Amino acid sequence: MLDRVEGILRKKSIDGYELFLDQSSHFYAEVKDGKVDTFQASRSWGISIRVLKRQRMGFSYSTSSGSVQSDVWERVVEDAIASAEATSPDPCFEFAPPIKVLSLHCLHSTRPWSGSRKKRDRKGEVTGRGDPSRGPVKD
Repeated sequence: MLDRVEGILRKKSIDGYELFLDQSSHFYAEVKDGKVDTFQASRSWGISIRVLKRQRMGFSYSTSSGSVQSDVWERVVEDAIASAEATSPDPCFEFAPPIKVLSLHCLHSTRPWSGSRKKRDRKGEVTGRGDPSRGPVKD
């Protein structure tokens, strides 16, 4: 999914972008008199995109679930770009400078995953990490 979104972003005439993906799982069971009375399991996720175009920052997000089509990702990217075009320029705003490229294999792990934040420039190079209190991101 992130690869598809990045592929769309790289084809656009923008100065940089940032992706944020968050996923969470919830499990709840209640037992009464030795029998399962309530059982709930859910999984949610969301992706947000920030773009920088001509010193203007734009934002868009989606919480669509299941097997979504690439036109959904195209719309989310286009919404972020349209948001940037409707914003006043800020000559002081820019994304952090690039750091080493990180792999995204941690997204394919079977362990519960609490989130990852990676900033990328126009070339797709990682420019920053998210909240360090969430633990290290595997390379």
